[in-house]
Amino acid sequence: MAQLPCHPERSEGPTMPSRLVEFRGSRLPGVGPNNILPQKTHPVSSILHPVSSIKNQVSINNYPITIKLTTMLKITTTQLTHHTSKSLYEWLFEQNETTFQITIPRKASDGKTDNYAIFEEYLLAAYAGHRLSEIAQSFAYYVPAVFSTQPFVFEASITEKGKMAEVLFIITQSINDKIPTEAFLSFQSLAADFLTNVFHNKTECNTLGLLWIANHF
Repeated sequence: MAQLPCHPERSEGPTMPSRLVEFRGSRLPGVGPNNILPQKTHPVSSILHPVSSIKNQVSINNYPITIKLTTMLKITTTQLTHHTSKSLYEWLFEQNETTFQITIPRKASDGKTDNYAIFEEYLLAAYAGHRLSEIAQSFAYYVPAVFSTQPFVFEASITEKGKMAEVLFIITQSINDKIPTEAFLSFQSLAADFLTNVFHNKTECNTLGLLWIANHF
């Protein structure tokens, strides 16, 4: 079976930044430039509904209370670039977790990059997050400030690891490329179509906070 060169970090309980954007239940309708929906922000502890969890029992005023903590697998996309589609599929099925935190490192975060680089970075992240949201039972994402070093972070609870492996492979083989490979150009083209369709109300958008920044630049 395929093994990662460095093991993704596991954690008990949510560890994302304290405020993020959440989508759950029915999907958002298509959003156009003249009817932008307001973003809702929630503490991350209130939004994840894990398939499996760890139970800890505490007592308050002699009344027992059971607290459920999410078991989450943390993945940085650069850890997975060496995988083939098959080896990533095999590795993912070796993991017990069904809740994942996926981190995409920033590139255009030094304040010296041009507007197009920022546009491209946020657009690709928005499209990557949207692809994750389509297969997630519960989904949330963090919107970093444009000129910060904070990465793009997504949290997703899934039930179908096969679909997760497919989406992760597409993202890791495309968004981390430093040179314009065929995979990168294909992903970029799909992301551009995604942007166009969202702002023409043809596609639902689950990462509007990232897409709004991309469109701004």
